[in-house]
Amino acid sequence: EVPNSDKHQFLPNSNFDDVIELYQFDKKLRTLVFTSIQDIEIALRTRIIQCFSLKYGAFWFMDVRLFKNESIFATCLENIQKEVNRSNEDFRPYLLIVSSLKTYDCFGQVWISKCL
Repeated sequence: EVPNSDKHQFLPNSNFDDVIELYQFDKKLRTLVFTSIQDIEIALRTRIIQCFSLKYGAFWFMDVRLFKNESIFATCLENIQKEVNRSNEDFRPYLLIVSSLKTYDCFGQVWISKCL
């Protein structure tokens, strides 16, 4: 399109096939970029959870002292509860194991937290 034109005319030698090809390329590129960003985000989150779990235990997310903002802490716990409630999976066996591990402070806490 001619810049700053109210007539919306295309430049000479422009054709619709080129527009469609550019659109399809853009769509594929956008999909690849966002897929890669998603993979990086998941890897980073996993690493953060692993580091916190090893340093503070599997229930680090329940320790308000590790959060700079109590409101964020409360929101995190609410989100976790919503996800548990939303899921069709029966978490009772896992919660019993987690409760036992927390009570007896067993080494398996990190492993169990990754399962949940």
